[in-house]
Amino acid sequence: MKRHLLAIGLCACAILSMHAQTPAASSSTVPSDASVEEFLQVADAEKIHASIQSQIMGMYTQRVEQIIAKQKLTPQQKAVLTEMRAKTMDAITREMEWENIKPIYVQVYKESLTQDEINQLIDLYKSPVGQLAIHKVPMVMQKATALMHQRMGPLMEKIKAINEEETAKFKAIGSPSPSPSASPTAESK
Repeated sequence: MKRHLLAIGLCACAILSMHAQTPAASSSTVPSDASVEEFLQVADAEKIHASIQSQIMGMYTQRVEQIIAKQKLTPQQKAVLTEMRAKTMDAITREMEWENIKPIYVQVYKESLTQDEINQLIDLYKSPVGQLAIHKVPMVMQKATALMHQRMGPLMEKIKAINEEETAKFKAIGSPSPSPSASPTAESK
């Protein structure tokens, strides 16, 4: 989710920066790898990626621990699940290392933006306002996400109650019995 929010924020900043600045000669040139990498550096993309990765790992660990806590497991079973969690986290960590992910970002930005747009984003993110967005928006989004999770718990309970109530109604109706006129023998008579 945070990746989506980061992408939305980056797009919004790009649009705002294009309208805020004097229109430059439009160029449809593909951005260079170096300029996209510079943008990723000034946008603190590696740090943001590490933060997201850390949060994902924390959620995964918490979820596995919840599952383990709810089960009546032997010490050997707990050990196997603990080992599985460690191996999974190691695989995720290795696969999601910045050096493995950065080429994806470079490719997407090169396919999505022009050189002029990347240059404008670099200028924006080097500015005090851009630095403010880089450092404050993730904190704002994290707080908003936490508050949304608090609201989702009661909402999920309401949805569960609605589903149970409607399922009971559905079951009470029963399956429809065929009418005499719908049977093949009734039609042929």
